[in-house]
This record gives sequence, C-alpha cells and structure tokens, in this order.
Amino acid sequence: MTKTIWNEQKLAKLRELYPTMASCDIAEIFGCSDVTVRNMAHKLGLKKSADFSSVNYIGRYTGTQGLRKPRKR
Repeated sequence: MTKTIWNEQKLAKLRELYPTMASCDIAEIFGCSDVTVRNMAHKLGLKKSADFSSVNYIGRYTGTQGLRKPRKR
C-alpha cells in the first residue's frame, strides 16, 4: 500500500466514523490498512464509543482475532 495522505476532509470523516465503526471498515473506505486508521485515531485522541466497545465485534475482545500462528520448527 502507498502512504496515506491525511487531509482535513479525511480527518473530519475519521472523527465522524471512528467512534461507531470498525477500523477495518474505515480502512476500506480510505483505501489503507486498519493499522493506519488506528494510528491516526490515536494521534487525534479518538476513542470508540461505549456502545461500540460493549459489542463483541469480530472476536477482538475474546482474543480470537489477530493471534499469531505457531511457527513451524
């Protein structure tokens, strides 16, 4: 992926969407990675809403998402 250029329009959209939408879905809208979205949200001090955080979204809070596969030895 190429470097994401954050202009005022994208930042405003991120501020609007981040509290109630999954980072991976926002990343698809912007054409970047979810890590890029989360990093910018962190820099801006954005947080997920209480309603969003209370929902067990795609396994994130159960620890089933993002776990590394064991290395083959």
